Amino acid sequence: MTLDWTGERFIPGIPGIIELEHMHRYTLALSRAQGMDVLDLASGEGYGSHLLSSVARSVIGVDISSAAIEHAQVTYHVDNLEYRTGSCAAIPVESGTIDLVVSFETIEHHVEHDAMMREILRVLRPDGLLMISSPNRPEFDKMLTGPNEFHVKELNFDEFAGLLGNYFPHIAYYAQRVIAGSTISTFGHQEAGFVNFNAGAKDLEKTPHLARPIYFLALAGFSEPPQLGTSIYENSAGLSPTSQSSSLTAKVYWNEKRAGVASGYSEARTATAWYSADGESQTLTLPFSGDLGSLVGLRLDIADEPTAIVLHGMRLVDPDGHEFWQWPGNTDTFAKASGVAFFREGDDKPYTLFALDDDPQFELALPTEVLAAIRPDCALLLDITPCSLASQLPRLFAHAPSPNHQASASPAAGFEDIAELLHARLDKKSRLIASQKEQIQRLEKAQEQQHQQLLHAESQLALLKGFLIGNGRVKPL
Repeated sequence: MTLDWTGERFIPGIPGIIELEHMHRYTLALSRAQGMDVLDLASGEGYGSHLLSSVARSVIGVDISSAAIEHAQVTYHVDNLEYRTGSCAAIPVESGTIDLVVSFETIEHHVEHDAMMREILRVLRPDGLLMISSPNRPEFDKMLTGPNEFHVKELNFDEFAGLLGNYFPHIAYYAQRVIAGSTISTFGHQEAGFVNFNAGAKDLEKTPHLARPIYFLALAGFSEPPQLGTSIYENSAGLSPTSQSSSLTAKVYWNEKRAGVASGYSEARTATAWYSADGESQTLTLPFSGDLGSLVGLRLDIADEPTAIVLHGMRLVDPDGHEFWQWPGNTDTFAKASGVAFFREGDDKPYTLFALDDDPQFELALPTEVLAAIRPDCALLLDITPCSLASQLPRLFAHAPSPNHQASASPAAGFEDIAELLHARLDKKSRLIASQKEQIQRLEKAQEQQHQQLLHAESQLALLKGFLIGNGRVKPL
């Protein structure tokens, strides 16, 4: 069976930053798990538990998702590895049987933090260890364009340290951030020489630990934990210093009907393709997997950030690769577009899709018989050439219609839609700037009030001092 990628849970084969972050943490855990009984709490797809089982005496992977556990049980078969369905607040493991608990990217997904800590204490042996990670909320939030829909309660460092400190007397903290590889270094203590220089800072910044960490990792126990040192995890074949910023994601969602009821579009019914945004022509394959019902709709999320994409072709193929539908090359196929507009310079030119927000999407208006022909292992294929908006907008503006043009005769088909989207995006940016300006003004006003209060206090102090000196109670200097 295939476990759907939600955009949050890491699945082996997904390239980029998410791979480096997750694999680095599990590789560190692997270095501590030799001969131990290990609990992988929130084991997800199961790859991490399987990795740990290569050196551990035994590994139990626990996850609240029964689908994830079922996938792991089918995918990974090792004698010393088992998977169980359960929550962090009620871990299905016997008391005092675990040497090492690892829990990565877990704590931000629920609010039962204290219950989780109590359960971890219950299953650990007296000399057991906890290795746990948590997003560093202030820095993590800077990476987002909006709230993470999968996160319930993120912590800053003080909150994370306060929680662990309530349950463990000895804790060593580490900082993680992906650069060209993933780096984990000490945080708040010095195991070995480490200096982070930031030449981009106003004044040359120098810190004895990794600056601006995106995640914190902690090793906690009832005695002094072993040292992890500073390490770098690299995948030179999977990520270059610029590849993460030049990759995009496309998704196809399907709306299926079961027992006469349409499911709607959701992350549980989707296929994902990652593609390069470097201007090369490429074909994306979006496979339909799982037990499909009767499809009643398809939605294509063509990108996950603003960009321009030349769409050369689009087709559906069966499991044997035989084509049973091909895009006719017009906009009649595109319905309910949001955040994306379609432009072409003339009838003999391909359409360019201008994605002008962070979630551009549109439905595919397909004939009923085509939808009915889609079954497991069919695929939607897209022939595209991604381009930067900076390279395409000048070409777009060069074909701007004159004020008195006839819309039906304009060669710049879709120009008005794009102009409207650009106006909406600029308006959103303007509102954001205005809001930030207002916050700055409020801060400046508050600072001015504090300054005036300080001046007033100083004047009162001077009057009091003069009064005391004038009455002979204090001798002047």
